[in-house]
Amino acid sequence: MKKLLIAILLGMFFICESSANAAQDEEMTPGMIADQAAAAYADVLLKEKLVGEYEKAGKIEDAKKVWGALLVKVTIDPGLYGRYAEFLNRTGDANGAIAQLKKAQQLDPANTFYTFRMAEILAMNNKQNEAKAILTKLISEAKDSWVKEDAERRLE
Repeated sequence: MKKLLIAILLGMFFICESSANAAQDEEMTPGMIADQAAAAYADVLLKEKLVGEYEKAGKIEDAKKVWGALLVKVTIDPGLYGRYAEFLNRTGDANGAIAQLKKAQQLDPANTFYTFRMAEILAMNNKQNEAKAILTKLISEAKDSWVKEDAERRLE
């Protein structure tokens, strides 16, 4: 009797184990994908909040470490690079800010905000010739009239 009971229990165990493995092998449902995306977004928000707290406390190196870890994890969000650029600019690293804005621009070339912001940072750091070159290039390549007008206004 014991042997029969053990055989039944082992059989049930293997059936359950096979079902669990099969469930793991199935494709993710849209709900599962949405849950993962929401968790990743929440993680980004929490890390950015931590960066802000470090910055307020004057712990710039700690904030940079958190930014570094975040950008290793999330590599395709141009807005994240833009926000990191703003952090770098606020903390006195204009060259680093420009480098991050260039990365954001590569990920989202249609977004002229990054180009305008680069020109502003360069101009604020007495690099007017570089800023003018960026704006002049933008004027020649822009398809939207408002972009051209804004760039021309900034050149003046």
